[in-house]
Amino acid sequence: HLGAVSAPSTATRYITSSKSTTISWSAATNAVRYVVKKNGKVICRTTATSCTYKGVLGPKQRITLTAIGGNGSTATITVGQSSSRFGLLSRVTNFDIFGSKLDWKKRYQLNQIAKAIKAAGFTKIRLIGNTDDIGSSKVDRALSLARAKVVKAYLSSLLKGVTFTIDAAGRTNPIKSNAKVINRKYNRRVDIFAA
Repeated sequence: HLGAVSAPSTATRYITSSKSTTISWSAATNAVRYVVKKNGKVICRTTATSCTYKGVLGPKQRITLTAIGGNGSTATITVGQSSSRFGLLSRVTNFDIFGSKLDWKKRYQLNQIAKAIKAAGFTKIRLIGNTDDIGSSKVDRALSLARAKVVKAYLSSLLKGVTFTIDAAGRTNPIKSNAKVINRKYNRRVDIFAA
């Protein structure tokens, strides 16, 4: 570890939850530790080849990775945003049973989500509609697609230059058990992913 350090050959960041981002990289030759910075401020010091930041890091945040060698030499690179790996940014829940309309609460939530998307600089959004298990699989799939479409229409009006894709999961991806009536509202939702 006494030779000059080389920069990692690859580094990326991706959202791992609505409250965290993972930054990962390839090992650098002769590196003994790494420092990750967000807009010039240290957010992680590690000897590993990844770290998790508590927060969402979008393309507008400048992330740098410095490899530090055993002899004190350094090599710094910019960490790009993953363009193919989508991470869960938020959820819009509690749609009416067999409904896809946006009430004022959902519109307010989507306004806040749009502000976060703009602030972070995300340009790719994936929307996945979901349902509880009240209807048939065919009805649930169509309903989950309708929910994703209404959220796309609303967000599209607020976010110019953002590419949206939509999908319908129907009842296949519950986040709470449908066995309890009180839980079903959480499954009547649209998941919002960003990259």
